[in-house]
Amino acid sequence: MPPATSTAWARTLQTGTVFVVVIDPTICTSRKAMVAKSKKGNDYVLPDNGLLTYVQNHDRIESVRVINNTKWMIDDTIPSTFHDGDIFSPVGAHLARGENWTEVRPELPVSELMRLTLTEPENRERRPAGPGHRHRRAVRQPHHQRQPGRIREVGLSVQ
Repeated sequence: MPPATSTAWARTLQTGTVFVVVIDPTICTSRKAMVAKSKKGNDYVLPDNGLLTYVQNHDRIESVRVINNTKWMIDDTIPSTFHDGDIFSPVGAHLARGENWTEVRPELPVSELMRLTLTEPENRERRPAGPGHRHRRAVRQPHHQRQPGRIREVGLSVQ
């Protein structure tokens, strides 16, 4: 799903939605596994890799906690790789059941979260070539926000 579409879709979800995000190109690094609660009341279970930048810019982050409570994980030890199945999924399940999210443990100041520089799609007016003509242009994202060789396309309808 293109980023512009996915962020618009995310805004339509009900308050209390639990997002489990397992996108981390720097797997096996020292990034913190964390839970963030937005002021809209949604929970985000993810690594501290900048993905909360959009949420902070639009919904605001109320609080963030580092996941280190092994009772909420698959094993009694924090794994060094692949947090998705061992940490993120079980923590998301605990949150979806309505358990107290502060039990994941220590609070992390929102100001310490990694932030990305986001670019918004641009609308450029052009003369239509005919009725229903669609203009397309590629929007390149900064290297750290995309997979190599992937370009997202933004479609603009001109009437």
